[in-house]
Amino acid sequence: MASKIVTFSRTDSEWLPHIGDYDTYIFRYTVVESELMGKPESVKVKISRSTQTAWGFMRPDSNLDKVMFQFALDLVARKVQDSTLRTDEEVVLFNDAPQKCPYDPEKIQFKFGVPLEFQVVRPFGFKLP
Repeated sequence: MASKIVTFSRTDSEWLPHIGDYDTYIFRYTVVESELMGKPESVKVKISRSTQTAWGFMRPDSNLDKVMFQFALDLVARKVQDSTLRTDEEVVLFNDAPQKCPYDPEKIQFKFGVPLEFQVVRPFGFKLP
């Protein structure tokens, strides 16, 4: 197996203005692969108000912020692993969202400026980007 370390650094986040019956939280980050620094990128996580209610959150809520961050982080990790990460990504949590929140907000570390590292593993014979 070939592998490399990818560093994910959150630069900032904010709630975007209401448009429709959902809220959007945007995370801006940079990805550093080897010695090369990636350009600033973002993930928008959209969540319907009915999903927020079902999960027991309502904006503003620091626990909701943590959960939104975890969805963003999971998407970035998955996209880096399969080399499909784009500059702007989006997670949508509407009618097809899980009935219960899949994360415990108390266990989510949510700090800016502190890089997270995760290892990308690929089978031999595949070139790492």
